[in-house]
Amino acid sequence: MDTFRQCMSLFVLCACVLADGLLSSGWAQTQPQRDASREASSATEAAVRKSAEAYCESFNQRDAKAIAAHWDQDALYVNEDGERFQGREAIEKEHEQFFQLNPEATLTLEIESIRTINENTAIEEGIAILGPQPVGAPRIASRYVAIHVKKGSQWLIAEMRDSRIDLGLEPAKLSELDWLVGTWAAESTGTRLRVTYQWMDGKKFLMRRHEGKRADSDQVMSGIEIIGLDPASQQITSWLFSSDGSTASATWLPTKDGWQSTYEGNLADGTSTFAINTLSRSTDKGWKWQSTQRSAGTDRLPDTPEVEFQPFRDK
Repeated sequence: MDTFRQCMSLFVLCACVLADGLLSSGWAQTQPQRDASREASSATEAAVRKSAEAYCESFNQRDAKAIAAHWDQDALYVNEDGERFQGREAIEKEHEQFFQLNPEATLTLEIESIRTINENTAIEEGIAILGPQPVGAPRIASRYVAIHVKKGSQWLIAEMRDSRIDLGLEPAKLSELDWLVGTWAAESTGTRLRVTYQWMDGKKFLMRRHEGKRADSDQVMSGIEIIGLDPASQQITSWLFSSDGSTASATWLPTKDGWQSTYEGNLADGTSTFAINTLSRSTDKGWKWQSTQRSAGTDRLPDTPEVEFQPFRDK
C-alpha cells in the first residue's frame, strides 16, 4: 500500500476510535442533559410566574402583609422615584401607606421574560400598570426588573427596581359610540335641531348628519361629520363639513359620562375656529350636548346652553 493510502487508512481508523471513545465516555449523554436543563428552566419559569400572579392578587386585595410575604427578609425595593426600601418590614409599611392614599388601586403585570440564572435564582422583567387610570389621561406604568431567589420551596423577591414609562393613551374603541346610533331631536333658543348617527358599511366609520332650522326662518343649516379611528394615533377623530362652507376636525376623548371632542377648523372665509364639545348620556334614553371655549379668529364666542336630545318621533 502506498504511503498516501496508509495515511488515509490510519486517519479513518483514528477517527473511528476517537468517535467510539467519545461515545463511550458519555459525550452522547449531553442531549439528555440538555433536555433535563430545559425542563428545570421551564419549571423555574412556571414557579416564578405563579409567584408573580399571587403577588398581583395580593396587591389587588390591598393586603400589605400578604405582599410583604412575597419578599425576602432583607429584600431591596427601589421605586420609580429612586426611593429605597430595605427589608420586608419597610416594604410592608410602604404599601400600607400607599393603600391609605389609593384605596382603589389595582395592579396589572405584563411579564416580558423570566430568565433562569441557576436552580435558586431567576430574573423577571416586565411592565407594571397601576389602575384605575384617570379617564382620557395617558397611561402611566413602570418597567420593572425583579430578582427572585428560592428559599426552601418558596420563590421570594430579593430585589426589585422600577422605572416610570409612559404608555400613551389607551387605544380608543369606536364601538363605544354605538349608543349614539339613531335619530335625535332637540330645541334650543328657537332653533329645532335634528341629528342622525349611523354606521357606514363595515362599521369602520360613524356618520353624523345634522340640521337646524329657526322657527322664524326658512333657512336650514346642515352638515356631515365622519367619525373614525385615526390609523396613526389610534384615537377617535372626526372630520366635519358644514353647508355654510366651514370645516373642522376633532379629537375625541372619553369622559366619565360620555365624550369630549376638541374642534379646530376654519370658516368659509378662512377664519380659524376652536371649540370643545361635550356629549354626555342622560339618566333616561337621551343625551346632552354643549359647546364651550368657542372662538372665531381673535373673537371669544359665548358658550352654548346645554341641549338635551331625545329620540326623534316623526309627527
